[in-house]
Amino acid sequence: MNIDGACHCGNITWKAVANPDMVAICYCTDCQTFGSSAFQYTARIKRDDFEITSGKLKEYGKLADSGNERYYSFCGDCGSGVHTSNIDGQGLLSLRLGGCHQKDLLPPKLQIWCCSANYCEAYHLPFIHPGLNSYSRLEDHYNILDEDIYAGQGSYVYKPQLDEEGRCFPAFDGITDKWDMAAEYCAFFPNVLFGVHKDHCYAILLTPNGQGKTTERVSIYYASEEAAYSPSFADMRSANTRLWKGIFIEDIGVVEGMQRGRYAPSYDGGKFSPKMDTPTHFNAAFSGCDIQFIVKDCHV
Repeated sequence: MNIDGACHCGNITWKAVANPDMVAICYCTDCQTFGSSAFQYTARIKRDDFEITSGKLKEYGKLADSGNERYYSFCGDCGSGVHTSNIDGQGLLSLRLGGCHQKDLLPPKLQIWCCSANYCEAYHLPFIHPGLNSYSRLEDHYNILDEDIYAGQGSYVYKPQLDEEGRCFPAFDGITDKWDMAAEYCAFFPNVLFGVHKDHCYAILLTPNGQGKTTERVSIYYASEEAAYSPSFADMRSANTRLWKGIFIEDIGVVEGMQRGRYAPSYDGGKFSPKMDTPTHFNAAFSGCDIQFIVKDCHV
């Protein structure tokens, strides 16, 4: 696909031939630092398929996370990044697509360097989890961690509206005021995710069914038999199930993107590991694709 673009000030312009299947979100620490962000939007392209059509790039060299010596090429006037490349002239270019004029036609197909992804930021980005962000933003969360057993996050603002009248399920007995607007979500390694709220909780059991396929079974539990079985709460149970199912389905693209990144031609064989943000353990433990959901109402 023929593409072209420019830096922010317009002094640097370029054209290239890109493979849409090689468009990626890169979480390496260099991309995070250069872009002042949790990731960079990039495409891996052949050197011969890229050409500067006006202006002259400035270059900065350093040793990358991969162990390769890399040039970061950018506009010396506005600072916009254009691409990174190996100093030895070998390998592909990583073209920054922020200034690409056709970026609306190039959705990310891969996620790479997930070992250094900031799990909290990546998981809560609005374009990844719009449903979650509608009531629970990144800054409303805190980390929970026991490195050998579990990792997860808590929320300070959990209070979804399940019906127009503002009705609530009965709460668990003996809980503190903290839980009026709190929730916690922990992954218990290797294959269980547990979510706790003042009036219900859910458990997700992951079952690997073979290479490239994982099934998630989701069960929702309520604090009382009335909440779990009474017809008076049937509409709220349905609304709650729809809410969680929508959020869990949003996870599929994230997880499948990670898997495609691991099998991409440019993946260098690195391993998922905790880095920067300790709850990245969650990403390491739960990476699968072709996820199916079975969501049901039930009672402890």
